Amino acid sequence: MDKRKIILLLALFFILRLIVIFLVVKEKPALIGDSPQYNNYALEILKGPAWLNSADFMGSIREPAYPLFLAISYLLFGKENFIAVFILQAMINVLTIFVIYKLSLKMFDKEAAALAFFWSGFYCYYFWYTALLLREVFIFLFFILFVYFLYLYLVDGYHKKINFTISILSFFALLLTDLRYIYLFPCVFLVFIFYKRFLEGAKNFFIFAFIIILLAAPWILRNFLIYNKPLAANSQNLIILKAIFRADRDILFHQKGHLVENKNYLFPEEIASIKKGFNPNNRTNDEIIAIKNDRCPVSTIPGMLIDNLIVMWSPYIPANYYRHVPACQIEKYSIRHNVSALVCYGILLPFAVIGIIYLVRRQKRIALFLLVWLFFNTIAHVPIWGHERYRNPMDSLLIILGTYGMVKTCRLIKRS
Repeated sequence: MDKRKIILLLALFFILRLIVIFLVVKEKPALIGDSPQYNNYALEILKGPAWLNSADFMGSIREPAYPLFLAISYLLFGKENFIAVFILQAMINVLTIFVIYKLSLKMFDKEAAALAFFWSGFYCYYFWYTALLLREVFIFLFFILFVYFLYLYLVDGYHKKINFTISILSFFALLLTDLRYIYLFPCVFLVFIFYKRFLEGAKNFFIFAFIIILLAAPWILRNFLIYNKPLAANSQNLIILKAIFRADRDILFHQKGHLVENKNYLFPEEIASIKKGFNPNNRTNDEIIAIKNDRCPVSTIPGMLIDNLIVMWSPYIPANYYRHVPACQIEKYSIRHNVSALVCYGILLPFAVIGIIYLVRRQKRIALFLLVWLFFNTIAHVPIWGHERYRNPMDSLLIILGTYGMVKTCRLIKRS
């Protein structure tokens, strides 16, 4: 596609997101899920530098990048001006779409890249997160920026220092947005040694890791002074790790920096009591119906792993799905959500598999480069909490793989 068409399409994608923003804001409040924590963190930043020396405010356990963005937006456009935030997020999301297009074009050809461009432009998850006060829009951008410039560094002979530097800065921004992506370090190492000789790849990786640690040093020092622990971004991840490695993690939950009993955990005694007609813990009608129909959260480790894997990768989740740890909660998925996910992601998934098969047979390096992130993201989340939200940052790679699989399938059909 020529530059004029690209600009016009990007403008169209931005306008469509503006329409969604105004529709969503009218329909439901902006502060849902983790949003109140990010919002309060941003308000604390605007009060002055005291937040740098304190962990005693709601949201302090969160990483600082997204609250800093909110604080800047509030400073420029007014406190809690969510419309302004969402418009800025729409711009960021459009940039993400452009980077997806550029990576697909670099890896494959114009047809596959054009289809990836269109698919990401209309991808339902990208629309949804644009109009929510959540950090996902930034995670999507920083991840694909990091992957794109890392790939350029590995395969392009031009501007290697610039590409390497931007990949490092993008990865550092990703960690300051969500520290969980520290698990990508092994992926970076594998990619380096696969694309280069082992010693050269290992050298590149250690330079990469050293610069990341150097960049994080001021924040690590700040956290050490506050928490008395050398944390890279916040305290939440340490709390979660404590819970993960305890045998009774199902019945423990983190609250204000401490592990406390999870009141929502469903014990056998409560199940028996509810089936007799009692409701000792004041559960909702949805939960009561689910328990009486034996739709209870799985209690075995293998069952939990399978459950998490299915929920993370499935394009369709039944309404009133009963989840297990950490909250033993009913999750409602609307018909609109499931239909959108089926159309945008469900159709894409089998073609992504076809794309992987083609690449494994003919372009093994590209196959490994794309699959390593998907694999590590899955094994990092499945033991803890499977959710489509934790797959979504990798969807940019699935779009690239899926649209490539579609193009290859169409060409095969035409030849036959």
